[in-house]
Amino acid sequence: MRANHEVLPLPTTENDWSHHVAEIEAHVASQQERHFAERFARAMELLGDEKPEVRWGGIFALERLAQRSPQEQSTVSEVLATFMRRRAHWSRDLPEQKINSEIQLIATVLGRRRWPFQNEDRPLDLHATNLSKAHLPFAHFEAAFLYDCNLEHALLVEAHLQGAWLARSNLKNTNLDGAHLHGADLSEAVGLTEEQLAATRWDAKTIFPAHLRP
Repeated sequence: MRANHEVLPLPTTENDWSHHVAEIEAHVASQQERHFAERFARAMELLGDEKPEVRWGGIFALERLAQRSPQEQSTVSEVLATFMRRRAHWSRDLPEQKINSEIQLIATVLGRRRWPFQNEDRPLDLHATNLSKAHLPFAHFEAAFLYDCNLEHALLVEAHLQGAWLARSNLKNTNLDGAHLHGADLSEAVGLTEEQLAATRWDAKTIFPAHLRP
């Protein structure tokens, strides 16, 4: 025997339709939030694993979540940036450090993020991070906090650093060819030379170290 199924009446008025659509949208949003929460928890579990190869999986999982969930892009960026700051903290009194492959991967993911940085409700915060010899051509770090960073020998060719805060960072031998420095703050940057600046793009809002002010 076939089971009897109650046939629900379709909405008949514009208000009924609006209410019906709103209920469907709310249900879909609730399902999406639940799925995101489950995947985010799993990605965080991977990121906290002891094995580097497993943590790499967590990094890529977070990148995919950000691409699929625009409303959570700021959260993903903040998680990855916090991981970087803790694992690659830098200060001038520390011995010379070399960037490891894990930090390079996260910096690459953040620099190539396909979601617009305008979707982030706060600047990308990578301050006091060791990015020595990092390979970041064409990276998008607009308005990012990069102050007190070690960028010695880093490759930032054509990098988008508009409005970025690079105060007191170590820019010795940093390759800035074609870098976009419009509105960037380079005050008290260490190791920056006229030769480096000559190959960059900047404007009247760019703040230079005292010894290089045009």
